[in-house]
Amino acid sequence: MSKDMTKPDGPRAKKNVLKRYREAKGWSQQVLAEKAIVSIKTLSSLEQGNPAQLRTFAKIAKALD
Repeated sequence: MSKDMTKPDGPRAKKNVLKRYREAKGWSQQVLAEKAIVSIKTLSSLEQGNPAQLRTFAKIAKALD
């Protein structure tokens, strides 16, 4: 049974939101990581639904704005 990935579901929801915003800009992970001044490893980890510090999310949000 397939699950609707657009509904909030903890880490999975975060994963989808970050990736959707990044892709909407037409950016690779490398481009967003450079603009947000975070490592590609960190960004990749977040897109996989892993936790991070609030300031890391703030940097990414600012870069996507």
